[in-house]
Amino acid sequence: MDAEPPEETRGSRLRGHIGWWLGAVSAGVGILAFFLTRCESDAPSFSDWKVKVNAICEQQAPQITNKIFEATAATKVFNDNPNPGQPELDAIAAKQRIVAAAFSHLVGSWRALEQPDGRKGDIEKMYSAGQDVTSTTYSMAEAIEANEHDFSHYQAQADAGKQLATEVRALDLDQCEEMLGAPEDWELDAP
Repeated sequence: MDAEPPEETRGSRLRGHIGWWLGAVSAGVGILAFFLTRCESDAPSFSDWKVKVNAICEQQAPQITNKIFEATAATKVFNDNPNPGQPELDAIAAKQRIVAAAFSHLVGSWRALEQPDGRKGDIEKMYSAGQDVTSTTYSMAEAIEANEHDFSHYQAQADAGKQLATEVRALDLDQCEEMLGAPEDWELDAP
């Protein structure tokens, strides 16, 4: 009567033990995953990120504002001479390209910073608006150089600047707003 249990019963027990171990391992992995997602990130806080972005704006403000003033002054030649020669057009376009490069550098400096975990969408909007300022300024330079500029180019550049100023204000970047101006400062009067 000391017969061994049938193979099916031993297999059932083995399957039960394997199932129990798989369940325990799965629960352990789930608990580990829960704790790993709750761990603190190494990303900076939003306030630390703001301090760094404001420092970049403060550092780059003198160069950018000077370049903007030079480009603006150069484009005023159109008020005095609505048909400037190619050397004048080339000089004005060159100043616009310098402004575009300055904004590209500014946005690159912002992007080089590690982003905080919060507000990434808002931060990306600011980066995108900065790139739009760069793009519209390069477009303005090309149009001036080809003597094909019109009010729509100025309006596109102003709209991009206004959007950047709006995003900067939304993130409460006071040094950047001081450098760029308020969104309403970018309004243009129609010709």
